[in-house]
Amino acid sequence: MNPSAVQSTSGFFPWLELGDFRIQTYFVVISLVLCVCAFIIPLRAQARGRPAQAALDLFIFAMLGGFFGARLFHIVWEEPAYYLESPLRIFDVLSGGFVWYGGAICGVISMYAWMKFKKGRDFLSWLDFFAPVAAFGYAGGRVACFLTGCCFGRVCELGGHFYRFPSQSFAVLWELAVGFLLLKLERGPTSFRGRIFLIWLGLHGLGRIFMEISRSDPRGPAFGIFTVSLALSLVMVIGAAATYRLKMRTRS
Repeated sequence: MNPSAVQSTSGFFPWLELGDFRIQTYFVVISLVLCVCAFIIPLRAQARGRPAQAALDLFIFAMLGGFFGARLFHIVWEEPAYYLESPLRIFDVLSGGFVWYGGAICGVISMYAWMKFKKGRDFLSWLDFFAPVAAFGYAGGRVACFLTGCCFGRVCELGGHFYRFPSQSFAVLWELAVGFLLLKLERGPTSFRGRIFLIWLGLHGLGRIFMEISRSDPRGPAFGIFTVSLALSLVMVIGAAATYRLKMRTRS
């Protein structure tokens, strides 16, 4: 079998069709993930002695900022020429085009801005609170990628047959493991505020590095194997490890 014959973006269930209505499965799964998060977050807040309304407000602002950031980063990083050719395409969000890191960065910024506006404190402990949610939410998002067929892996040969590396499935399993680890760690003693978030940042970055190396889909400009996402992942891992070490040293 020729490697070029391996399907790139077929996915297993890319479209949901109900009569004349047709929508990408990706958006259905992402919407379900966000709805589950919106249901779980207040319950999680109450269980951990936090105000449920404040937790839900932060989630909503993170979601709005994340949507804007994910779209913006896609336009600027991945397909600027495509949108310059016809700027109205920017608003065609149902055709896809989102970058996770853009959503994560702008989501955190939105949370911080909302807390400053409300004169809230303890931002780092809120980051700890949302870290497991981010891990499980990210895993759910990669399920959407798996069904749709985006973020596909490189072609590899096994037993004379060619396959695509299941990069989306790897991301789902890795992030689920990280999420359960964070849930376990947060039940133990807390060394410093922001610890759980830093652990998630580092472990997420490690998993993303492997995923980026194994991926084969177009992701904008790259320098060799170094895509923007891979570079950001390296920065995350190094920054999280250095900050964690510094925090532990200052406590000793």
